[in-house]
Amino acid sequence: MFELLVNRLSGLCNRRIYYLPFGRHIQINESNAKNLRSLYEECMREGGILLAQPEHILSFKLMGIDLLTSSYEPGSKETSVTSSLVELQSWLTENTRDILDESDEILHVRYQLVYTTGQQQALDDHPDRWTTTQQVLCLAAAHIEKLQQSHRDDLMYNHRKPGQFPMLRIMPDCPVEVEQKLVLGIAMDVRNGRLQGLGCDRLPRDVRKILVEFLTNPSLPYSQYELVRDRCSATFWKGLLLVRGLLGCGILVFALKHKHYRVDYGLDMSRSLLAVPYRAKDVPSLRAEFGHPDVAVVLTCLSYYNQGLTNEQLDLCFNLLFKLDNPSLEYGEWVQRDNSIPKDLRELDAVNLKDRHQFTHRLVPIFAHNFATVDFYLSSVVFPKEAKEFPEKLATSGWDLAQTKPHVTTGFSGTNDNRYLLPTSISQADPVKQLSTNALVLSYLLQPENNHYICMHGDNGTSLTTKDFLKLLVEQTPEVRVLLDVGAQMLELQNEALVRCWLNLRQDIEAAVYFNDRDELVVLPQNGAPDLLSTSPFAQRLDKCIVYLDDGHTRGTDLKLPRETRALVTLGPKVTKDRLLQGCMRMRKLGYGQSVMFAAPPEIHAQILNASPNLVETNGTIDALDVLRWAMLQTCKDLQHHVSHWAQQGIEYARRHEADEQYKKNHDIAALRKRWTTPEARPLEEMYGVLSPEERSHKTTLTHRAFNIPELRKGLELMGIQTLEDPSMDEEQEREVTHEVEREEQVERPPKRKPAIHSIHPEVDSLIRNGVLPPGRSGILPLFHPFRNSSYGISDSWSPLLFASADFLSTIKEFPSDHLSDFMRPVNWILSGPDHVRVILSPYEVNELLPAIQDSPTLRLHVYAPRIALAMRSFSDLQFYTIPAPRKGGRRPEPLSTTQIQLDLFAGQLYFPSYQDYVSCCTTLGIFIPSGNESDLTIEVDSDGNWLGVEGKE
Repeated sequence: MFELLVNRLSGLCNRRIYYLPFGRHIQINESNAKNLRSLYEECMREGGILLAQPEHILSFKLMGIDLLTSSYEPGSKETSVTSSLVELQSWLTENTRDILDESDEILHVRYQLVYTTGQQQALDDHPDRWTTTQQVLCLAAAHIEKLQQSHRDDLMYNHRKPGQFPMLRIMPDCPVEVEQKLVLGIAMDVRNGRLQGLGCDRLPRDVRKILVEFLTNPSLPYSQYELVRDRCSATFWKGLLLVRGLLGCGILVFALKHKHYRVDYGLDMSRSLLAVPYRAKDVPSLRAEFGHPDVAVVLTCLSYYNQGLTNEQLDLCFNLLFKLDNPSLEYGEWVQRDNSIPKDLRELDAVNLKDRHQFTHRLVPIFAHNFATVDFYLSSVVFPKEAKEFPEKLATSGWDLAQTKPHVTTGFSGTNDNRYLLPTSISQADPVKQLSTNALVLSYLLQPENNHYICMHGDNGTSLTTKDFLKLLVEQTPEVRVLLDVGAQMLELQNEALVRCWLNLRQDIEAAVYFNDRDELVVLPQNGAPDLLSTSPFAQRLDKCIVYLDDGHTRGTDLKLPRETRALVTLGPKVTKDRLLQGCMRMRKLGYGQSVMFAAPPEIHAQILNASPNLVETNGTIDALDVLRWAMLQTCKDLQHHVSHWAQQGIEYARRHEADEQYKKNHDIAALRKRWTTPEARPLEEMYGVLSPEERSHKTTLTHRAFNIPELRKGLELMGIQTLEDPSMDEEQEREVTHEVEREEQVERPPKRKPAIHSIHPEVDSLIRNGVLPPGRSGILPLFHPFRNSSYGISDSWSPLLFASADFLSTIKEFPSDHLSDFMRPVNWILSGPDHVRVILSPYEVNELLPAIQDSPTLRLHVYAPRIALAMRSFSDLQFYTIPAPRKGGRRPEPLSTTQIQLDLFAGQLYFPSYQDYVSCCTTLGIFIPSGNESDLTIEVDSDGNWLGVEGKE
């Protein structure tokens, strides 16, 4: 592209072309700054053209400000490098005359370039920031499935294979009432304790009464907000704030309603593991990121749920899985989501990563889209690495490109629909000869040959699949040779797969023209391989071809199609008049032989009907005029949606501009820094909390600040805007980060320990010989003896019937047995005796004393292991294997007692044999379990479920 621009510009203007790309990665010193200055001055002397991208210009401006503010200390002065850059920026402002090509894109309100400052840090409340979001998405899927049965036109829920996350979407015209039902249902699930790690069902009764209101009401009274905050621990409070942000502040609804997968967002693995904004179908933006952290988290989850994991990513998942302390537990979560997994793969022991055939042909088809596996990958790899933020940022936008300068700035654009959202320092100036262009194109579309429309719905009213739509397309008369996917409706198939399918339906057509993944215009013969159109004989034989242009290429593509060619134009969300006309004008002879027809999915069909009430009343047929009316209304909605961003950028630019002017007068670096830097990292309470009356009285709103600036007030009044909404949810930014030198990690391992020498204490031998615990014991100690010095009094508050031998407790030398260590033995051998006494022995003792145990009439040796996986059997009844074997018909041990529950806890058991055993354990630990009989009581429970007592009756 650069070579093409140089050839065209230098030949056209007969001038020398200069190209000086710039970015934060460039290390600037005094010598480099002087060289830049000399090159710019040479360009001016030679009358040259400096070819630059917007980010080059803004990055150079930010570099000087960054160096000036980041190295500031009270009383310090500018360095020579900083001074050179600041002076050079002033020189460029005074001496350049800018020409902006495609100025509507360059000056669009979504564009801003950001320099991050400060130390990189993880998001507030990580890792719960994303694990809670994943659980909320699961609850949303369950509620959308239920609501969709009665609101088919408002919600989309597409089932997939077992274990896969469904395709979810809130339709553009979904009523607010349906959205509120969804949010309310999720909030009630949260209140009832459906979120792991956020046991809201254990909150005090007065808090639970208002919890749904807290989670769903963005205008919550401060008194209710304060009540919930004061009754929660710090960690629990952050979790509630996050759920409030997702539900009450609209993050979840915004992501599912206003962001369309593969059209508005998706993955671009070449630059980030997080979801990034898309400019068109399967066209990720080159550098932009989502500015709101929780929007980025939600869209990243949805992207991976929809796309699945690659072979390399899944391989990494299994490698990380095997490094866990308890991999079977996590693998059980994966398997639990999919009942169709074969029995031989339901246990982790059956997985062999060295068997690549098993991995490729069995594991990948099962787990690549398993959303529990995807959640594991996101939580273990993606978010810990990518979900970072910085304390502050320096930001610039299109307002900085269009700033008032001594020389005129000129922009060229193919549309003027965006003129209301241009920076106030620049205005639309249409040439007189082009004033009728818009009306002329509209008149072409209103000609009779273009007055055709179809709705893309099946027999049951749902949207057609891509293959079914192509069948409908080939049935049209006159025939359609060009498909212009302006509405980005062809999402099921990639471009090549789509044209292959189309060719199969049109055997009389010789080839198909389309854009491949490398943005190259190629041609696919009926029975051949793709080839570049420019070198193919079909370049001169387009009358023998069909053409498919995805929405990203329905602007700027120029093909010399035959005069009688007919095209079908798809409609979709966010298709404005500008986009529609740009797409239709790919037919260069529209109105002079070439024609178009329109097609829309059911949800857009409903919007067109709503925009033309007379059609509903008369059951009339939709025509081109109705389509254009709808597109104009979409343009108005688009302007209304982006006006908050426009005002926000205008306010920030005014603050920066004032800071620059003040700095020129007084060189106050502290004041310059204060006005240029804005916070990037914000705690959850600042994002989703409620301001106190005192804080609210001191804080000005976006609307108030915008109307205080005369230029913005004039623009807002012209558009009839009275209030502005918070634009942060839909914020995009191009972020440049300083790359720090990587540091090699040095692992400090624990010091080597010498193993203790095994021995059999006389008291253990006496116990086995006599069957009675000896008094005054030093070789048989209470089981919780190692906790004596870690938790005060814990060993005295637990069962007096549990003991362990000194050899079991002693594993390393020079380390007392009454201290916890990292070398505790697993519990595998338990000796039971009269009066339910139980003594844990070491493997050495069992091996040495086994004959004596076998001969004992009162003692039994039990094989035991804690249940650490759901698929594992329980050993708690101590009946798996007993020495000596119990007599037939003998009395079996009683059900789990408090003694056995404490033994299971000490051993590290994770699963209970039954729910009753779970309740018994909670009772032992003092954890409150609601029974439904507490309606007349106010139970005091902390956020971890610990029972504090009963406050009294109401």
